[in-house]
Amino acid sequence: MGAVDWLWRWDIETFRAINVGLHREWLTPIVLTWSKTGDFLVSSLVLVAFSLFRPHRRWALFTLLAASFAGLLRLAIESQVNRQRPGNLDFLIPVETPTGDSSWPSGHTPTSFAGVLLWAMGVGFARIYVGAHFPLDIIGGILVALFAVLVWTLLWESKIGPWMEKKGWIPEKSSSRETQAAEAQAL
Repeated sequence: MGAVDWLWRWDIETFRAINVGLHREWLTPIVLTWSKTGDFLVSSLVLVAFSLFRPHRRWALFTLLAASFAGLLRLAIESQVNRQRPGNLDFLIPVETPTGDSSWPSGHTPTSFAGVLLWAMGVGFARIYVGAHFPLDIIGGILVALFAVLVWTLLWESKIGPWMEKKGWIPEKSSSRETQAAEAQAL
């Protein structure tokens, strides 16, 4: 068995273990709600709300823009890969009807992964549980998010952050934790 065959079998069996093996009626509404938090609109609204508070504005805008970049990068990759969703598997327990036909990489995972690691891992698990993605889709989404955050951090630190500081849209970057704490208390 070649590496690709092994990876395909692992993907299918891990999907089955989560989507079928862990399926519980009481767990379904919890996991479905968690899955929905990875939606770009939901996470964007939370980040916009955080950006209204000046001490959190830099983090919130950075995270929102990193998640947006990750989402755009995912769309570009998805249009080239066009992997079918797991909906054609005979053992699938569908919990939601996903939008679109393409599966790799997952969109919910990089959007949330770019913001919060542990939460995003839960969203990735939830996307498998609800039958929307294979495990390799989630891993692909994580890789997209890591790349997007790396590139976005470089852009933010060198260009975007300083430009937003000059415009007065975000507070200037503090050099120490004490300065940050003093700024937060002043507001």
